[in-house]
Amino acid sequence: MVVWFKNVITLRIGTDDAEDLVRFPEGKIGKKDCMESRLMDHLKIATWNLETDKPLQQWRADAFRHAIESVKADVWVITEPLLSFSPGPEFRLIAQSDPADDIDKQTNPRWAADRRWVAIWSKVPAERVEVLNEPDRLACIRVEQPGHRDVVIVGTVLPWPGDAKWPGKDGAGFCQAVRRQAVEWKRLREATQSAGFCVIGDFNQSLPYFPRFGPKPSAKALWEALDSLGLACLTGHEFDPLPRVAGKPSVDHICIGGGLQPISEPPSRTWTIPIGPTSLPITDHFGACVDLKVLPLDLPETANDSK
Repeated sequence: MVVWFKNVITLRIGTDDAEDLVRFPEGKIGKKDCMESRLMDHLKIATWNLETDKPLQQWRADAFRHAIESVKADVWVITEPLLSFSPGPEFRLIAQSDPADDIDKQTNPRWAADRRWVAIWSKVPAERVEVLNEPDRLACIRVEQPGHRDVVIVGTVLPWPGDAKWPGKDGAGFCQAVRRQAVEWKRLREATQSAGFCVIGDFNQSLPYFPRFGPKPSAKALWEALDSLGLACLTGHEFDPLPRVAGKPSVDHICIGGGLQPISEPPSRTWTIPIGPTSLPITDHFGACVDLKVLPLDLPETANDSK
């Protein structure tokens, strides 16, 4: 098991304001704009929840960037982001979820206009793809690599227990939400039939079911949604990297299809959460990353990836 960020870091204590949260242009990166323009037959994708219902002070921003740099991902799907927080100077903000009333209500007014459920940053050529259903909880991009299939990446946040937008006992709200999102996942996938496809983000549910990490009906509904689209969860079941690191299952997942193939074994990896000056972790979520092989344009999908 490779852990990308092994040691507790020594944090520089700055001001309480994250003054270096630099905003970059958003929307699309062209081949000439990409700072890392090498041709690639692989793509490294990562996700992390920044827990920005807590103030993103300078020391937290520094710690996140220190860990993010060590992962060396090409695309970051950040959940609970501030749009002004960049993973690094080589990244550009390609897409973000719409403003959401339910996130504004739990955010410091200073950051409310800047906070979203999902933001997707890339240092490889990519463009935003419009989301029609659940745009406040979803964002989507298409990564373009010459000579290889495009890769459609959908960033998501699914309901948690007590989510006011999706109420219901024993996971009823989650089940409704994941079925609704799955309709949009299918639409986004079918819009670019030959592309690789990835759904990634904060699912708020372990796979398989594990007590205290989402209700059993929610795990079943999520599994059925993924299976209906032929998506393999690289952070669930025997592939889950978190039990070896933290003794608990992942709720932040990376699910792939459309001919994408993991390069490493095990297929997904995580890293230790940095500890801040208060002796507490900088976020309550572990991140996850995968390094994926992207098929050339002239190679067909396997039968399992053709749904």
